Amino acid sequence: MFVQRGVFGGLALALCSVVAGGVAFATGSTTVGYAAMTLGFGLAIGWGVTWVVYQFSVSRPLAQLAGDIEALAGTDAAALSDVLAAVAEGDLTRRLELRTRPAAVTGTA
Repeated sequence: MFVQRGVFGGLALALCSVVAGGVAFATGSTTVGYAAMTLGFGLAIGWGVTWVVYQFSVSRPLAQLAGDIEALAGTDAAALSDVLAAVAEGDLTRRLELRTRPAAVTGTA
């Protein structure tokens, strides 16, 4: 949650800089207005690039991993519990068949 707020904080900083540039233009200070507007637009572009990278490299893979973990906990944990209970009662013929597929791990080092 902190990371998400930080990303939106960058957007807020960009928008504030653009607004400050607009105010500077309105008061007749064109040099400060140009500087603030340039800074604001640069920050907005940087924010956009950061947001796209965050979505593709962190957020989506993390959501996929969370879904895989929920599937593992929901189906395979119950099956493991049943097999372990049978083994504890002396039934050594029970087999454990996992339904969850291994997570595809991709990334860079």
